[in-house]
Amino acid sequence: MTKEVHDLLQIAHETLEDARVLFDKQRYPGTAERTYFAILHAASAMLLHTGVRAETHYGVKIKFGEIIAKSSRVERRFGKILSETYDLRLDAEYVPEARSGISREVAEEQLTKAAEFLGMAEDFIKKAGGEVECN
Repeated sequence: MTKEVHDLLQIAHETLEDARVLFDKQRYPGTAERTYFAILHAASAMLLHTGVRAETHYGVKIKFGEIIAKSSRVERRFGKILSETYDLRLDAEYVPEARSGISREVAEEQLTKAAEFLGMAEDFIKKAGGEVECN
């Protein structure tokens, strides 16, 4: 595994921990934003490990779906998780009326999805011959 892939996974772990801190402070829109970034960094690491670089958030979403999820390299639901968290993050950050709809339950579900996504990403990279040693 390259240093860049390792660094992206490390950032994903740190960002997920940041999301947990925000959740504990009852900052649920912030939790949704940070879980998205944990998933984004994990997806970016997976793409980079397969030799693909995406330059934008939207690019990661599209390339992950096309190259990894739709090719059955992982369960397709992970492509859906990335897409849904992408949309929720936009709502949390830019749509004031949608922000208030991000409840404790929604934030808790996002934490679960992000942890699952990160675990899947590490398994994917291990199976592809990468060593994963993140905190």
